[in-house]
Amino acid sequence: MKYLIWGTGYQADVVYRANCDKFKEWNIDIVGFIDNHIREDRRFLHDIRIYAPEEIVNLEYDYIDIWIISSDVTESIKEQIRTNLKIPNEKIRNVFSDVVEQFALPYKETDSYKLPSPELFSACIDYYKSHQWYKFMYRTFERKKRSYYVYEWIKENLDKESKVLDIACGGGELLWYLRQEGYRKLSGFDIDETSVQTAKAVNHITHGGISFFMDDAISPQFEEKQDVFIWMSGMYLLEGYSLEDFFEEYVDRLNESGYLIFEMVDTSYNELPMNEFHTQDWKSEGEKKPSEYRLRLSEEEVINKAKEYHLSLRRVYDAQHEIPCKIYVFQKQIDKM
Repeated sequence: MKYLIWGTGYQADVVYRANCDKFKEWNIDIVGFIDNHIREDRRFLHDIRIYAPEEIVNLEYDYIDIWIISSDVTESIKEQIRTNLKIPNEKIRNVFSDVVEQFALPYKETDSYKLPSPELFSACIDYYKSHQWYKFMYRTFERKKRSYYVYEWIKENLDKESKVLDIACGGGELLWYLRQEGYRKLSGFDIDETSVQTAKAVNHITHGGISFFMDDAISPQFEEKQDVFIWMSGMYLLEGYSLEDFFEEYVDRLNESGYLIFEMVDTSYNELPMNEFHTQDWKSEGEKKPSEYRLRLSEEEVINKAKEYHLSLRRVYDAQHEIPCKIYVFQKQIDKM
């Protein structure tokens, strides 16, 4: 099938690079990119021609797909395709529709949950144009350890009826593994629409029964109390956010004797070369952006602050990798009258 891709920015570039080697295997031929604001000095992307919308009239293709991050922009482009270019709806089709269907087939043979295959998860990520690094996180879940530590701790310490909510859950990687172990009261939210769409699609295909929804980790709107909150890979990236902010927002949302599990960049990172600069700029010769790791706390600082909120330390894991982090498990103390 021959496709034209609307979009030449970051999203289109990332999605194409992630899948270019597989397109031939999937019988997909990207014959051109489309850009509303075409530049004569930039007529090719990955050696594929970039066309202005009015230039595609006489091209041979089967479908058009839109590789843009914003859903609002996507809808306006669809309207442009239908109204201005007079191209019917049937010609607007997601490149990865058949790919998702292919990897979803084994799950149609049963009504019971089955752990998502990396191929299915990857296909859903591409279908919704979500973040490519989720693929790596899922494929290396056991080997990279970070979220795997949390998974192991919950398996060993919490019963299957525990209510577990994953804050900023991304594509839901951790929750798929917990569901495999028999945990059924699982939920996760993310502020990113494509992440939630991906997680919901995988959940539906695999009969997961997990609740995924959009919400903001800084000021969440959900109401139901939980037994466990998990927040990995995120809190320390937020500008102006503190551990106190986290405790203020989530401790009261815990059930009695509930748990907070989270990751924190350790202050030992301050001793490493280039720690003050953004990791993407470490090898750059020019001006460097400030580090994305804004919040860094020592183990002592974390424990002392937790005590102020009547939280008892249950476990600390050293997540040794390029960025030294620690994973903390705290339990809410029972109020004594």
